[in-house]
Amino acid sequence: MLPWFGRVWLNPPYGRAMAGWLRRMATHGRGTALIFARTDTECFHDSVFGEAHAILFLKGRLTFCYPDGRPAKYDGGAPSVLIAYGTEDTERLLDSGIEGAIVGLKRPILIHLAITIDPPGQTWREVVSDALNSLGGRASLRDLYGALCDHPKAKANQHWQAKIRQTVAKIGLSRIAEGQYEFAL
Repeated sequence: MLPWFGRVWLNPPYGRAMAGWLRRMATHGRGTALIFARTDTECFHDSVFGEAHAILFLKGRLTFCYPDGRPAKYDGGAPSVLIAYGTEDTERLLDSGIEGAIVGLKRPILIHLAITIDPPGQTWREVVSDALNSLGGRASLRDLYGALCDHPKAKANQHWQAKIRQTVAKIGLSRIAEGQYEFAL
């Protein structure tokens, strides 16, 4: 087999051969896989739950298309998931806008090459909490981006969307348990 490099898109053959492909993706650690949401299988536990960074459980069932663009007569036959390996692909799932529910499996650490200085005043936690409160306690990331795009902290930080995602993750760990916020990713 040839070595893999860079980001990989994997839609492995379904059935018994899938386990080997997912092990290879887990070992490679950088890319996104599309498979059925068969969370009870040994393959899923070994190569997804044990290795991936995030899973996007897709809303509805996929319908594949013929090369000419016509949809196939039947849907995929089972629910599907997109599985992110690595922080870059986790970010891409978060930013994709694809309908479904995303579940983080590892806490990605975002490293920014440019260091920015936050403007004085509120912390990111306070800014995001205020925005969530103004949105009625339930918001998507897209809603938060819209509410905060003109905020001074966002204008002073070229990575402001990543800061919002980091803050939501931090707030989510403590506040969801208290029932204060709901997050719709």
